[in-house]
Parts: sequence; C-alpha cells; structure tokens
Amino acid sequence: MAERLTFLEHAALARRLIDNLGGPKKAAKHCRVGESDLSLYQNPNRPDRIMPADVISALQIVGGTTEYSDALTAEVDQPDLVVADPLHHACGLIREASDALSAIEKSVADGIVSPAEFTVCETELAELEARLPIIRAGLRSKMLAAHDVRRAA
Repeated sequence: MAERLTFLEHAALARRLIDNLGGPKKAAKHCRVGESDLSLYQNPNRPDRIMPADVISALQIVGGTTEYSDALTAEVDQPDLVVADPLHHACGLIREASDALSAIEKSVADGIVSPAEFTVCETELAELEARLPIIRAGLRSKMLAAHDVRRAA
C-alpha cells in the first residue's frame, strides 16, 4: 500500500484548490459547504477536517484542475493509475524554483512588494508547489511497480 497523504498535504492541496477559485467565499458558491468549512479544510492543525470527495470534485470541475484527486489516486495501490516521470518533474522543479526565486528577488529589491509583484510571486510559488505531488506520485508509482515485479518473481 502506498504512503498516505499527511494532514499538511491535505491542507496544502485544499488551499491550492480553494485559492484557484478565488478563495473560500467564491469557492463556497460552487459546492455544498460554506466558507467556514472551506477554511477549516486548509488548516493542517485540524486533521478531523479533510475535504470530502464530493466537495473536491465540485471545486475541481469548476476550477479545471485535478491536482487533489490525482494526489488521492497516488495513495491507491494501483501504479497504472499514476503515470509520471519523477526525473522529468524533478528537473522541472529546479526550473520552477529558479523562476520563483527570481520573482521574489525582483519583488523585494526595492524593499516594497506591490500587489502585482505579490501576485507574480504567488503564481511562481504555486507552480513550484504543484510539482511536488507529481514527483511524489511518480515515485510511488515506480516503487509500487517494482514491488509488483518482485512479488511476481
């Protein structure tokens, strides 16, 4: 069985999904729960408040992303469902980190971060963060595939 997502990972995935829709207030318009529940799903100190599957699905459909459900799928002991090349994405992680650090360096150069600069930094950081579950899923997939080969031998 693959390693389970941590409460911190669940909270981070929920935060990205909700932020992708413009925050809890806007996201609440597209699912069965309200702002307060959506806020709690983002809190890593509340392991009792993990976003339900139907809420994830509703928000992903509106937001056009499957990052959260892809990470959940990576938990399942079915490596064929998770196709990712960890080396390719690790190289991409380095590029994303460079882009994020460049944006941050440019933003703080004058000692003041404007709202536009903050938005650019947030975008770059989100792209960097998006690589991590993909790399993790790819590694899990390769580990599970290797385990299946050893078991068959």
